[in-house]
Amino acid sequence: MSTQLATSTAWDFKIPLTTSVEQLEKDEVCPELSSSVSTRDSMAESIRSAYTPQRKLTAKLQGLFHSHSEQQTPTKRHSIHLFGRSRSGSTSPSAIPALSEKYGSCKKGVVSEGATAVIRLVTKTNCCNDVYCVKAFHKKQKDDNDRSYMKRMTSEFCISSTLRHENVVKTLDLVVDEKGRYCAVMEFCAGGDLFEVVRERSLTDEELACLFKQLLRGLQYMHECGVVHRDIKPENLVLTSTGTLKIADFGVSDVYQSCFETTPRKCQGAVGSHPYHSPELFENGQDYDGRALDVWSAAITFYCMKFRRLPFMSATLDDECYKEFLDARSDRSWGPFASMSQAQQDCLYGMLDPNPQTRWSIKQALDGEWMQSVEVCQDGVLKSGWKHYHHLPTRR
Repeated sequence: MSTQLATSTAWDFKIPLTTSVEQLEKDEVCPELSSSVSTRDSMAESIRSAYTPQRKLTAKLQGLFHSHSEQQTPTKRHSIHLFGRSRSGSTSPSAIPALSEKYGSCKKGVVSEGATAVIRLVTKTNCCNDVYCVKAFHKKQKDDNDRSYMKRMTSEFCISSTLRHENVVKTLDLVVDEKGRYCAVMEFCAGGDLFEVVRERSLTDEELACLFKQLLRGLQYMHECGVVHRDIKPENLVLTSTGTLKIADFGVSDVYQSCFETTPRKCQGAVGSHPYHSPELFENGQDYDGRALDVWSAAITFYCMKFRRLPFMSATLDDECYKEFLDARSDRSWGPFASMSQAQQDCLYGMLDPNPQTRWSIKQALDGEWMQSVEVCQDGVLKSGWKHYHHLPTRR
């Protein structure tokens, strides 16, 4: 979940031998999305209670995330009272439980750190000593106003906490740490992030395909819920200790269609990491289909998984490697894909279509011959009894 950009040199590494990992219990059945959000004290529970994953996010959530809802009154726009407010109108953490009281103290050290938050681990004092991941948001900067700061935090928490799928990280709670920072409590995935896994393990083609299909399944679910991620890359994909891939870090995610809308809306603003941006973001980053961006980024991620390097640094004609890809794409003569099967080429060339209008969707990729032939392991075990090891040894 690091925000550091992967570079061509960052993908040059050797693969050391690793050991086997511990067995992790299957994830509990997740509650579903909710169609209503009420008070701050019952918010976290109510947004999960009675909403089916196939429907889009509610208009109330959608209105919180998008600037086109400016015509709403401030009361309506901030009807999701995640945070208490003082008499002066400034945000206050008084209504949010303390991290130390509910979960205990965080372990020393930082798992990762980005521009907007730091990730730490906490072990809850209970019979199982459960380990959770805590994302502590940096406090408001001087150039941030209260409204933009709260909108950024509430949008990420509301989106991530409503999503419930095997291949999406579960966001469980909102607390305040000892420094007064708002923190999202998430499930801890002990198998490392995908960048680390690819760097430290030598994965078979079957294991790579298994991971890729899990990624596509998670994205399909998100798109069905009306949400786009917009920052798919190996660093934002984490593994459980038995190899289940989960999409993480929803800091720039967006709601592109609510349950009350009949047509999807375009996303605004080029966010995420340049090497994973689709061509249209460089041409018109203010008006694009977020789903098409996720498709492109997923295909670039697979390339990184397989070849341990980036295909190009930017999908623009200024990049010689990208120009080489475009020149070879018409007759499918691009070197990296030359040894792949016809079904694999159909999928990857379709996902890397420079035209977002004709680019494959996630559903097309999953329905294609290649993905239909891929078996996804269950907690690292295949039906035949063979095992996949696309994860790192458990580290706590």
